[in-house]
Amino acid sequence: MNTITLVELINNLLPDEKILEDVSCALNSELEKGGFSNLAREEIPPKNTPSEVLTKRFIMNNYETGFGNHYVSKVAIGGVERHRNGVVIPKYFFATLYYTEDLRLITVDFEDEAE
Repeated sequence: MNTITLVELINNLLPDEKILEDVSCALNSELEKGGFSNLAREEIPPKNTPSEVLTKRFIMNNYETGFGNHYVSKVAIGGVERHRNGVVIPKYFFATLYYTEDLRLITVDFEDEAE
């Protein structure tokens, strides 16, 4: 019998490549607009900065909420600079990507700290 784990299912539905492509487009767009003034970080990443997917999760809501059932992924912009005692420090900052249940990108939030 062929069984698939929940991790494999989420990875198949929302592959790292899709997340990295989406975050790269959002990052480059924000850079072109001169964005990131809301972040405390003074160093701004260059266009096409490599990033690293840190987490993926599916949120199921039993009641109607803003995004309803949706996927969320946390990305380290510039990759992981340090990882100590379970705390991940990105080279630049984090991005959180929100996807609909059918995997359409809703929004990308750039932030200094992980939630």
